[in-house]
Amino acid sequence: MKPYTLIFIGRPGSGKGTQAQLLQETLKKKDSGREIFYLETGARFRTFIKQEGYTQELARKAYMAGLRLPAFLAVWTWGSIFVEELTPDKHLFIDGTPRSMPEALALDSALMFYDRKPYVVYLDVSDDVS
Repeated sequence: MKPYTLIFIGRPGSGKGTQAQLLQETLKKKDSGREIFYLETGARFRTFIKQEGYTQELARKAYMAGLRLPAFLAVWTWGSIFVEELTPDKHLFIDGTPRSMPEALALDSALMFYDRKPYVVYLDVSDDVS
């Protein structure tokens, strides 16, 4: 079985993490010998803004104001994770990225570079539900 690449997108609270977890459990039963690389950029970003530095300070202010961060920061976050940790034999689950067209284009180029053909799971729920 070739490793899967799945991208979970949807508004905050739409259930991306829940659905990703359920699908991971199912996939582990079908392909128990293969690891699943779960990329959830939000946790890494929250760690990043707690650190000291000029970029962290600007990002923290934007985050606290409820603003979307620039695409380059999101791309840097998941891009560095890919470079440091991604291997060809793992299933890849991407949670919450991309959030903009520039991020989508960058992610598309990264997935082509790594020869990954993704399935996209779009959770379209109302504000009330999320």
